[in-house]
Amino acid sequence: LAGLSKKLVLFGEDLPPRYYRSSQQTSEPVPIPYPYNCLQFNCFQWLQRHLSPAYVYTLREQFRLHPAMAKIVYPSICNHWVYSQSYYIDDNPSEFNLSQINRRVIWQDVANTMVGDQPVAENMVRFLEGLIKNQEVISEIGIITFSGTQTNAIKEILSTLSTISSTYQNQLFVGTAGEWSGKERKIIMVNCSGNPKDIPIEDINIALTRAKGYLFLFGDYDVWQKYNSPIRSLLYDRTLSKERQVII
Repeated sequence: LAGLSKKLVLFGEDLPPRYYRSSQQTSEPVPIPYPYNCLQFNCFQWLQRHLSPAYVYTLREQFRLHPAMAKIVYPSICNHWVYSQSYYIDDNPSEFNLSQINRRVIWQDVANTMVGDQPVAENMVRFLEGLIKNQEVISEIGIITFSGTQTNAIKEILSTLSTISSTYQNQLFVGTAGEWSGKERKIIMVNCSGNPKDIPIEDINIALTRAKGYLFLFGDYDVWQKYNSPIRSLLYDRTLSKERQVII
């Protein structure tokens, strides 16, 4: 590629090398050997090691996440410090019912989420109902999933609600991480049900960086603590708020 052009500029994600893809036979990390590693998982780590520093420039600023969120999220997904340039900050948007919420990143712990999509979907919709004061602000909320079945489960429950009209439900974007690439909302809710091994690291990084003001994650705390991923790194942060969701 470099030989076909005068200048080659690559844009991508600098994934920490501690998050290697695992083989199907074992949960142990499996490093990708040279030269295939420069084309697959850790492309940017390989380039940074082999290119002259004069040819490498790393962006270290972000303009989306509230600084309090960025301090938790970016250490989980980056190898370097990221500076926040968030001039828009609204510490407590009055249109949302956030008076009892004193943290920017909150884990809503729902047990036994690997058995199906319904438990987390029900908890997320119930949480959504208590979050909004006015249906008109629902366009500022988004729901991210890691599979189409999770998306369908949430949409099915939403369709039965009488508290949120169908007009405003259409303004609530519910989609997989891939569908959320390039999008953002003030408040993001993430469905973390299912098996962590089936969720690509790239999708996790997208989900963790779509919220401007508040990030709520719903899933089994004990399950995610056992799997090496950015979410496990997030769970070890002392400033993360953990709340228990009870399924009745």
